[in-house]
Amino acid sequence: MMVAVASEQELITRIRADRGKGIRDLGSHVRDRIAGFGSVHLDTALRREAFAELTAPFEVSPFRLVINPATSFVEHNDETVTIDAVLVNQTAAGHVAAVARVIRTYCFREARVHHDLLTVLPDWRNRAIAPRLILASFNRYDELDMRAVTVHASLGAGRWYWAEKVGFDFLNEIERRHVERWATFVLGTLRSQLDLDGLDTPQQWALIGSNLDDQPLASFSSLSRRAQTASCVLLDPSGCGIVGLCPIAEVEGEPGMVVLRRHLRKVAKDNNVAWTAEIPLGKLIMLSGPDWWGTFDLTDPVIRASFSEGVQRSFERAQRAST
Repeated sequence: MMVAVASEQELITRIRADRGKGIRDLGSHVRDRIAGFGSVHLDTALRREAFAELTAPFEVSPFRLVINPATSFVEHNDETVTIDAVLVNQTAAGHVAAVARVIRTYCFREARVHHDLLTVLPDWRNRAIAPRLILASFNRYDELDMRAVTVHASLGAGRWYWAEKVGFDFLNEIERRHVERWATFVLGTLRSQLDLDGLDTPQQWALIGSNLDDQPLASFSSLSRRAQTASCVLLDPSGCGIVGLCPIAEVEGEPGMVVLRRHLRKVAKDNNVAWTAEIPLGKLIMLSGPDWWGTFDLTDPVIRASFSEGVQRSFERAQRAST
């Protein structure tokens, strides 16, 4: 006897009924939805409604969330759901502007979420948009029984943001060594005497020297003056072909060497840091250094407490900036 496969309309009717009664085990419920819908793109209102619990954390008032139907999809065999969304601001006059873009991959079989991308456009930064989005996301991950978050810390402020702001750890020892090599190069170039012993986590690297009374500062311009070039291996150890914000070809001089002035200028501009501004040394190192892969243990109470404190500080800074 053949068993009839439920239509998508029948599936959404069941989901609505379950939501009305209250869903206790959301993770298992979403996995059942993946099995029911199969491998599909979220290219209809009905499908987006079916997986609304996965997109809800990205809704930040007063902005409107737009799901990209071409790159948001369900993979039945892998039990994954990828969400590609854009926050937009729409004025009373009808003008629409992009505010932020977020891409997440929910890997239910591995109880893990991968943060593919989070970028807030320069004109909308310092408004606590990213902290609000991340806090809502982590709370939802708990409800989905996710145990870990992974991230590729790259592009824009990512190398520093995921370390100092959120508190991710290095995925493995190789990633730590990549950052350590760049830090050693920067400190040597600036003739700094700081001791790197005992630095293990990205957050410690991002906060280099911050526990000293005389916090060491440096500028992109000072680093550029003291060193004209750096090996591509230092800034792109994994060979992904990207340095900072752009393809290596845009910042490479002679083969295998990055022209630091080109690279650092791009990083400073993207992060709204003046070329000659003195910033904490750890921030300079992380912003200008190589990409790194990180992980966040959602089950560790100490890490979660540190994360909550960091989010609260971000909120407070954003509130001060807006007054």
